[in-house]
Amino acid sequence: MRSGRRSPAPTGSRRSRRTRASATAPASSWAATEQAGAANAADEVRNRLAAKNRDYEARFGYIFIVSATGQTADAMLAMLEQRLTNGPDEELRIAAEEQRKITQLRLAKLLAAPQSAGLVDSAERQGAGGRRRGGAPPQSKK
Repeated sequence: MRSGRRSPAPTGSRRSRRTRASATAPASSWAATEQAGAANAADEVRNRLAAKNRDYEARFGYIFIVSATGQTADAMLAMLEQRLTNGPDEELRIAAEEQRKITQLRLAKLLAAPQSAGLVDSAERQGAGGRRRGGAPPQSKK
């Protein structure tokens, strides 16, 4: 049975892809930069990180999360191994704090450079000459 609310754009729709791409592009590049320490690690360390990540997810039911900015792969591996010894309640508290740190860093980046993050002002959304893209000029109020 359907409710009276409109559903979001279908996953494969043009609007859905555009919205998803513009919303995730900055975050994806930030994540890659934040996780560069792991990406540039030796194969042995990356393999151990992958194995421990699987152990972590099996133990806690969610992926390992850490604010990786400025961390080396060896440091992240040590944190992961230590956190695997935590109880579920303690680990959930730590994971939430790590998510808070990541969110705070990303919000600071977003606020520091809104244009480079893919955000546009209302004039750019309307297009040239004050006309809405694909439509008539805005209606004046009488």
